[in-house]
Amino acid sequence: MEVVPILYIISIWGCFNCIGNPVSNITIATGRTDMSLKYTALRLFCYIPCMIILSSYNINILVWGTTVLTLVFIFISWFMLLYKTISFSIKQFVSSFIKPLAYTLIIGYIGYHAIEFFVNQKWDYVPLLIISIIWIFTYLSIYIYIERHVIKSMISMVKV
Repeated sequence: MEVVPILYIISIWGCFNCIGNPVSNITIATGRTDMSLKYTALRLFCYIPCMIILSSYNINILVWGTTVLTLVFIFISWFMLLYKTISFSIKQFVSSFIKPLAYTLIIGYIGYHAIEFFVNQKWDYVPLLIISIIWIFTYLSIYIYIERHVIKSMISMVKV
């Protein structure tokens, strides 16, 4: 179970990494792939030394350092790719991912403590399956509640 804390940190890194992912589509659509190449080169020049230096300490420091660097690069990608190509403000950028990030972190927190509870109890896998089903239902309920206007508009599009 030594790997469990590292997986939790990598999950947070994954949330941050997904935020910056759709930006490349905008650079392609605007014809500014040269800016995307410069951004990728900057990431390489920052990530490689960071990983080499942090890996000399321990795996937890390496994973946390990569997570923090990914968070920093979210805003660097905004400036280099979104602001310079389509004049997307920082307020628009943050508002585009803050709600999905918030409910992902809430559900992640609930899931973390639910799994931690069952792992510490050393119970059978049936209760873990039950809590997983409850967790999925909770996630879907929160998602539907937060994104209800989007779901309503999608349903209205289907009805037409």
